[in-house]
Amino acid sequence: MPRSPCALDASRGPRLHGRGGGIILRTLVSCAFVVVGFVARGDFAVTRALPPFDASAQPVEIANEIRFEPEPGAGVAPEPAFCESDRGEAARAPDAALSRYFAADPTEVRLSVSAIVRSRPGAREILLMRRSDNGHWGLPGGYLEPGESVTQATLREVREETGWSVDVGRLVGVYSDPSRQVIEYPDRRRVQAINLCFEALAREAGPVGTPGEVTGIGFYAVDALPEPFVPIHAIRIEDCFAGDAAARVR
Repeated sequence: MPRSPCALDASRGPRLHGRGGGIILRTLVSCAFVVVGFVARGDFAVTRALPPFDASAQPVEIANEIRFEPEPGAGVAPEPAFCESDRGEAARAPDAALSRYFAADPTEVRLSVSAIVRSRPGAREILLMRRSDNGHWGLPGGYLEPGESVTQATLREVREETGWSVDVGRLVGVYSDPSRQVIEYPDRRRVQAINLCFEALAREAGPVGTPGEVTGIGFYAVDALPEPFVPIHAIRIEDCFAGDAAARVR
């Protein structure tokens, strides 16, 4: 009975039979050398699972890109974990102008939003992003665009700056004090930001929409915030975790 071209010879182990056997074998050996060569040169990226959240741990660097890998389960935020790139100072020119807080003499007034995004209900780990214009860590947020509600603006800003889809919850506070809320930007505009800060819940991770504005993202414990930190954001976090649901007006 004729044997199949790839039949097994029980007495001698697996063999390749037929005229094509030598070609197939040589091809397999060549492919093996190619794979070994790629691995030796570092052409293959290895995906690693993130460690459990540890507020004292150093951030995990992931191939110099900003990314969160969602855990299985729709609508459920993953376990808090560091996941940040560390482009840092390389993200801007050494002589670039920086945004400056506690400025004076505002040239314009604008309405803005920010979000304190918990990793899960009741958690004390919140989502932060590091700004590319001055290297400070802070809350995701930004100015309203024409035609937006404050809820729509909050959803958009969080998604653009961190990649996360969130559920927007209660109003934490309204912040307008000109002694704190005037920001001078690199183009010399001095904006008095009237900020509405909302509590939110992380739901699903996605790609960062404005990577040029962000050099890192991560969930951090509220009692172990990274430095430097946006000074006008600290009071909003204090108000959020004050222990009651009353909205502050400052």
